Amino acid sequence: MITGDGARMRVNISLFSVWSLLVNYQFLKMVTSNSARQQCGGT
Repeated sequence: MITGDGARMRVNISLFSVWSLLVNYQFLKMVTSNSARQQCGGT
């Protein structure tokens, strides 16, 4: 049987995983855009 705390903890874990995925995606996008800009010789 699932208690309220267990369900809440699982929701928190899923929210955290989604948040970390978003952070990683933004970080990768920033790094790739920076490296592409450097290769093109832009500032």
